[in-house]
Amino acid sequence: MRTFSYWLCFALVVPAHVLGLLLALLPLGGIVFPGWSLFELLFLFSSLIPRIVAQSVPYILAWLLYLVMLASVAHRLWLFYARGERVPPSYAGLPLVLCYLGAVSLLVAIVVLVLSSVYQTGYGFLSAMIAFPATICIPWGFFLTELLSFRKRNT
Repeated sequence: MRTFSYWLCFALVVPAHVLGLLLALLPLGGIVFPGWSLFELLFLFSSLIPRIVAQSVPYILAWLLYLVMLASVAHRLWLFYARGERVPPSYAGLPLVLCYLGAVSLLVAIVVLVLSSVYQTGYGFLSAMIAFPATICIPWGFFLTELLSFRKRNT
């Protein structure tokens, strides 16, 4: 379960940051991406600040946190390819609990969404509410894992 939850968090956070950076730079070059709304679900895992409070956070702080998270993603990708480090040793304690909560929340939300689709009840609101903790726990679990990996490497 530990390895599965880490790779689930990795698979949600890393593409969100890599594609997020690419899609943020495209409009600067005059390129408009037609399928922007398809990536909205992926971008739920790209910020340490939940979207529900993102409007109340200063814009510069949101960008700074995004860049810090992007640096931690780059660090993890470098450790993955250069050193072959798959699941970091710092993935324990609070980051592990956060990623477990996020993974369970996301998996239960997917099951509820499939069941509501099969039985044609609701519009996915219940599954969205069940998945809400995942949008907070998964990015923070990944970020705290990376912060702790810096600390454990120096000691």
